[in-house]
Amino acid sequence: MSAVVCLTSADFGLLICSITNCPESLLKVILSRKGFDSANGGVASPILPGGTLVPLPIPAARDPRTYGEVAVNGVAVGPLVEQLTGGRYKRTSRCHLDPDLDSEAVPRIAGWRPAFGQINSAQSHLARHAICKGDLFLFFGWFREAEQIDGRWRFVREAPNLHVIYGWMEVDEVINLAASRRSDLLAPFADHPHLHGRSDPSNTLYLASERLHLPRLDRQGGGMFREISGPRVLTDTRQSKRSTWRLPQWLHPDFGTTLSYNETPGRWQLDGTECTLSSAARGQEFVLATANREATEAWLGDVFGAQKSALADCSNQRASEANITIVGRPRDKSVAAGSVDVIDAHGQLNEERGMYVSALWDFISDNAHLCASTRPFLRRSTPATASIMSSVRQADRFF
Repeated sequence: MSAVVCLTSADFGLLICSITNCPESLLKVILSRKGFDSANGGVASPILPGGTLVPLPIPAARDPRTYGEVAVNGVAVGPLVEQLTGGRYKRTSRCHLDPDLDSEAVPRIAGWRPAFGQINSAQSHLARHAICKGDLFLFFGWFREAEQIDGRWRFVREAPNLHVIYGWMEVDEVINLAASRRSDLLAPFADHPHLHGRSDPSNTLYLASERLHLPRLDRQGGGMFREISGPRVLTDTRQSKRSTWRLPQWLHPDFGTTLSYNETPGRWQLDGTECTLSSAARGQEFVLATANREATEAWLGDVFGAQKSALADCSNQRASEANITIVGRPRDKSVAAGSVDVIDAHGQLNEERGMYVSALWDFISDNAHLCASTRPFLRRSTPATASIMSSVRQADRFF
């Protein structure tokens, strides 16, 4: 069986990709931390009403683009940056548009495709893990809900801080920019920031494949998720820290999976059919390596798939598919204050659907940060409710 192998150099990072024989089942996915953070920008990227994700490029004084020139998912970035940072960064401030995934973010040169640049220690880390053709980047960042009041953007009070996957890129070509003389290949990326003022020998550009080469995922090789969805939220919303993640069980090291920068066993806890991770604050590129290709592809299918958690009216939209309505009032204040009743189409409490009550509550609880209409009664949840509901997580497949 054939697979991609990369030749690397300590000085130049990845230089050459070639084909050789090795286990075809090994799949590498890179969880790549990008966009505004505490040190670069100082605030979260916004989740707009309706769920649109707008990952904000970090400030970079010497890069070619300004915030006022950039749109992300069809939204002008300039006003958002200016208002959400309280004017620390303006529309005229320059930014690092990388990863560059949105074909409509700025005017494009013929031949453009999604691209991502890396340099210095982060590129050395990718080179050590032989990241090249066929590997998949999933880009994530820090997000919070935002709202527009009197024409100005602000973050929603008490909205949680979340790590959310917002884009992807399957690698087709890897170019060491310090060594490459392929001006024909690089011409469409003339305004990419890694082609400006970066002379370090590790400076590297990753170019996207035309299409994804993953089963049942008919997508372009790189792009941005327009909206938030449950599987794209890495943060465990039961916890206060955005860096505490809830992940599928097979990602736990006990199942033979490795995630770079997060190898310390104490970071991980098994939790039923899932696991939690206290993710590392250090490092940009978390390289996931596993031989469990089937589980990985199923997880990626969820990340790329249909919205599992809609916004604003998500609770009753999901419930309407089962011909039921969710109401936010306690059934038994002494047992599970804040739980929900299930009302059928005739306005009666439908005991036959009682088996789904827990699943509904669990679905809403998991997605409280996404669903404004559920937030008022979700805050009445108690530990007793959470304990009762925790055993029925898988039932949300019904919805």
